[in-house]
Amino acid sequence: MSADTSQLHNTCIFLSVSFRALRDDLDKPSRAPSSPCWLDAGLVEMLTGELRRCRDAAVRHPAAWQSLDAALAHASLLLAQCPGGLGRDRCARQLDAIVSPLQEAAAWLAGRRPSEAQESQWQAMARRLGGWLRR
Repeated sequence: MSADTSQLHNTCIFLSVSFRALRDDLDKPSRAPSSPCWLDAGLVEMLTGELRRCRDAAVRHPAAWQSLDAALAHASLLLAQCPGGLGRDRCARQLDAIVSPLQEAAAWLAGRRPSEAQESQWQAMARRLGGWLRR
């Protein structure tokens, strides 16, 4: 793995762990699932900016770029509704939608194909459609 690819991989891992930590913070028992989600919008904005830089740097890795672009779209949507615009359960699902493509991108950058279970819905659909078109 080249130094640039290794740096991108490490950034994906960092972002995945960071967004997962935000997600885990929502599950504290003292908070009701229907109560508003009050994430630190500054932290989400900083992580989204880093995710944007990572996506832009991954231009030579199309599969990873696509996963990072999906994560960025979900992060931007979360940021647009943050803080207090979502209930805790919807916010948690949005964070899950960010973490999953980040894990996929890290796998692609490490030279592994994400497992079928880890593939995003769009990637799985594109793979099946591509197979159908090649027939």
